[in-house]
Amino acid sequence: MQKIAILAAAPPAPASDAMASGGGNPIVGLLVILLVVALLMYLVYRGMDAMLGCCIAACVVALGNSLNVYESMMGAFWTGACNVITSMGFTLILSCLLGQIYLRTGAVDSIGALFQRFFVGNSTGITMKLRSAYAYFFVSLVLCICGMNVYVAVFCLIPMGITIFRKADIPKRSTAGMLAGTLAIACCCPGTPLYTNVLASAFFGTNSTAALIPGLLGAAAMLLLNVLWIRSFVNKADKNGDHFVEEKPSASAGGMPPEGPPPVPADTGERKLPNPWLALLPLVLNVILYGFVGWAIEPTLILSILLAILIFLPYFAREDSRKLPVKSINSALTAGAAAAAPVILVMAAQMGYAAIVSATSAFGMVIGIFSGLPLPAELTFGIFASISGFLSGDSIAGLAFSSNVFLPMAETIGVSAGAMHRIALFAVSILDTIPICGGVIAMLRASGMTHKEGYGPIFRTSVVYVAIGMLVCIVACMLFPGLT
Repeated sequence: MQKIAILAAAPPAPASDAMASGGGNPIVGLLVILLVVALLMYLVYRGMDAMLGCCIAACVVALGNSLNVYESMMGAFWTGACNVITSMGFTLILSCLLGQIYLRTGAVDSIGALFQRFFVGNSTGITMKLRSAYAYFFVSLVLCICGMNVYVAVFCLIPMGITIFRKADIPKRSTAGMLAGTLAIACCCPGTPLYTNVLASAFFGTNSTAALIPGLLGAAAMLLLNVLWIRSFVNKADKNGDHFVEEKPSASAGGMPPEGPPPVPADTGERKLPNPWLALLPLVLNVILYGFVGWAIEPTLILSILLAILIFLPYFAREDSRKLPVKSINSALTAGAAAAAPVILVMAAQMGYAAIVSATSAFGMVIGIFSGLPLPAELTFGIFASISGFLSGDSIAGLAFSSNVFLPMAETIGVSAGAMHRIALFAVSILDTIPICGGVIAMLRASGMTHKEGYGPIFRTSVVYVAIGMLVCIVACMLFPGLT
């Protein structure tokens, strides 16, 4: 396999003149970027607003890398911020709307009950505990693969997991780890309508099922590792006499997550829930139309939302005496839009910060370092995508940078755009769940755990297992390039 040789040249394609590489010592500039990333992680963890933190961090990085701070913020920063709003704003709003409909109507609980019946049945003892854990894991996996992103999944699926674990008497410290594992698999799996897969298609000029077989092999490796870990965790907890312990949410698990206040769950109580098979229909349709038929993500989500409203119409909580629960439907849609807005703004600030990082000579130096790595092109690309996403503080930025740098030389290095698409999704997911990540804070906060209590399983399932999955995907792409 041909080795890669990258010229230490310009950073990713500039969005404006203000993004021309800064001067100064690139080593000093890189140290500034690393220090800023560490400080930003700490301050957001301590409660600083993530959007404000990204703006301040961008200014410090520009200053430390001899860029004109005013021109960089007014040019590169806002160009990057506006680009992500334009490309993903509407998609995220639609995704949150669909999630709220499933939450408010009890459809999530209905699907969860279906999986519990299927996995648990009349089992008892350790068998019941194992099956309960698998029920939660696989229902989460199905829903995430069908498009439920982290900002919706946390407040839909963590409460479901806690309910299941309480009933089965399983320690709840693995709840967030299991959800993180399912989200990681869904992000890397071909065909999913999650926004990372959508953007990767746009950046690399591919379809959502690019490198289908290598991607499925990598996802299968992650799935197997998660299943084996769940079995080991439940058996060990049972052997050690660990039980489910009810605790109040801890403030040390982080401040309010950047996506804003959690949506208000539906009060299902004893009310009738939707048919679980019908509840799965809009989600499955979402995957089929986007992943395999080739529809654009926006009309796919709109159709899924309309179908969900139609199917769940009798299950919206009645807030008035009219036959059509207009107030309840409006309340769910309003909550979805309200939950999406801060997510979009934080993503915009992260991409603005990433644009400043990409404009520095330090980032150009990082690109140049890879010219000396005696590694296969696919592996070098994966490492670069992971590191660039970490330095810029955003997985989307990692996708953008890796496509800008590597795509023009795809033919030269012998790696297809499809292989880059799939490898990049694994790569940017590896460092996308650092302790200060908004999704991590949200998971721990919803579970009522501190980082010390709950981050270990998250690290295992969303960092270690993803790295192994990426290696499997890379080997498959190297051995069978025709499959990419």
